[in-house]
Amino acid sequence: MDAERASNGPSPAVRRTALARAAGTAGRGALAAAVVVAAATGCAALAIVAGSLTLLGWGVVVVVALVAIAAVLLLHAPAGRGWLILPLLALAVPAVAVAASGVRVAPQRGAVVERPATPAAIPADGYRAGFGELLVDLRRLAVPAGGTTVIRARADLQRTVVALPRGRCFDLDVRWRTGSLDLPGVDEHAEVSGLDWSGSSIAEWARRERSWEPPLARGRIALFGRVRAESRGRWTASAPRPGAPTLRIELRSEGGSFVVRDYPDDIGPLGSSGWPRNVQPPARPSELREAWARPAASRSSRRAWKRFDGEHRAFVAHWTALLNGACHPKGVLQ
Repeated sequence: MDAERASNGPSPAVRRTALARAAGTAGRGALAAAVVVAAATGCAALAIVAGSLTLLGWGVVVVVALVAIAAVLLLHAPAGRGWLILPLLALAVPAVAVAASGVRVAPQRGAVVERPATPAAIPADGYRAGFGELLVDLRRLAVPAGGTTVIRARADLQRTVVALPRGRCFDLDVRWRTGSLDLPGVDEHAEVSGLDWSGSSIAEWARRERSWEPPLARGRIALFGRVRAESRGRWTASAPRPGAPTLRIELRSEGGSFVVRDYPDDIGPLGSSGWPRNVQPPARPSELREAWARPAASRSSRRAWKRFDGEHRAFVAHWTALLNGACHPKGVLQ
């Protein structure tokens, strides 16, 4: 009988017991893995919340949460459960890191538009936007001759546009500084497009008479349509006549870009910050008549293209004058 049992393997009862033990071990392993995943997910969520609150200037909320969790652990945590300190670390580490970086973002969404009429209406601490664009429209600003007005503007993650009036000239002192903060899901304006600083692209455009538009460059600030790639700097420009009022414009951002130039009254600077690039050139002959697609196709085609070349040269000159501004500021980088 014993030999027969040995040859048939373990009894059904023994097999059931072994299977039950194996199932229990697998269940405990799966439960432990689930606990680890849940703990890691919870700590990651706490870290994101703590970092975000500190970034938005609500670090005091994180401090209160730390104190509350520490009190609960001291009073109620059983012995040997030191891993419960993980929530404290998940809150403290990112909050301290963000606080030490000095980076802050205003908890505000949507565009901010400011139109001061007098220097007294400009706040001493300046204008600020968080997750939206900022327009400081100075086209109605009345400044006494010879005076200096300081304008501070900060759009933390988006574009700051400073709109100057056309036809009224100022001595300009523009100072800018921007960082490289990149938050997922935020439609930031980290760069602006415009002409290269030397202006060589305009000359190239004028030579290539039948091109659509001048080659564009990209940078962190556009000063009267010409871009600079530096994340910080200073640019000054004098008015054509002495005694003009001075505007000192101080721009700051954590990850956005800046545009400073004059705009006509009928232009919306936020929607058309790249003006006058949206001014339409004359229509090419190929757009007017299919038979004029090639300049040498016929006598009438040659005449049409010759007329277009003259119109295009005049347009380039007009467009360049618009770009340079009504006061033609020949700025100097400091």
